[in-house]
Amino acid sequence: MRKRRLLWQLFPSFLILIIASIIAITWYASTSFRNFSLQQTADILKTRGHLAIPRLIPSIRVNDETEIQKISRELGAVTGTRFTLIDLSGKVIGDSEQDPAAMDNHGDRPEVIAALDAGFGEAIRYSYTLKQNMLYAAIPVKDSGTVIGVLRLSLAITSIEDALTAVYKRIALAGLAVVLLTAVLSYFLSRRV
Repeated sequence: MRKRRLLWQLFPSFLILIIASIIAITWYASTSFRNFSLQQTADILKTRGHLAIPRLIPSIRVNDETEIQKISRELGAVTGTRFTLIDLSGKVIGDSEQDPAAMDNHGDRPEVIAALDAGFGEAIRYSYTLKQNMLYAAIPVKDSGTVIGVLRLSLAITSIEDALTAVYKRIALAGLAVVLLTAVLSYFLSRRV
């Protein structure tokens, strides 16, 4: 029985090691980039919320739900963000995209609970109202230091996922090019050894 040449003992090992390394690096980079993008978006929503609260507080003080709804719709149209104002009982009193009277109680939403407990809450989940995955960020609405409600902002993550898919394709193509290049190099290196 003929012994296998050293080349065919070294080359597959080099190739498997390189491919495994590139897959691990690609997965880590993709996951990190996705998490970074979602965190940046949540921070943007939080900032938009803090900027909107002063405009909403006068209407909340007098419980003018018509004006709250009008402001919510204006803010939503200007920013491309969904604004939902929730009172302390969980009742929706303003929403930029839906009729608040037709909406469920939001007091049990994780981002609303976190906002009341920790000052900020975020969550990603499917919206049955809008029929798409959404990123939610919620902050408490304070008037003279007293919490009087929660402002929740949300964006469809479809656009984020589309942008990430384009980046993943580029990473995959670059990874494939690196695999091919390193396969050729490892073949020649194995031959020299």
